[in-house]
Amino acid sequence: MSHTTTVKTTINVDEEKLKRIKRTARNIYGDSRSLSELMSDAADSFDAEAILEAFTRKMGWGAIEYPSLNEVEQRRPTSTEGSATIIRDMRESRVDRLS
Repeated sequence: MSHTTTVKTTINVDEEKLKRIKRTARNIYGDSRSLSELMSDAADSFDAEAILEAFTRKMGWGAIEYPSLNEVEQRRPTSTEGSATIIRDMRESRVDRLS
């Protein structure tokens, strides 16, 4: 069983946006005092790693190691040709296939 620790933090938000956020918290949770819960839910929706882990658990796949964005970028193929040449070749190839 995992134990989570909550931390207190300060964020700077435009006053009008904060009013809308509080209104949303009231609509979802019943009062604006649940603003922390709403912000936590919002942060969860941006946690791609946790979303992928939950999905793999539900699928019964077990643990899967996901590469970091840096690793993806490092493994990305590079071309000595310019992108314009590659795109032109792809378009010409498509025209040949369709005609």
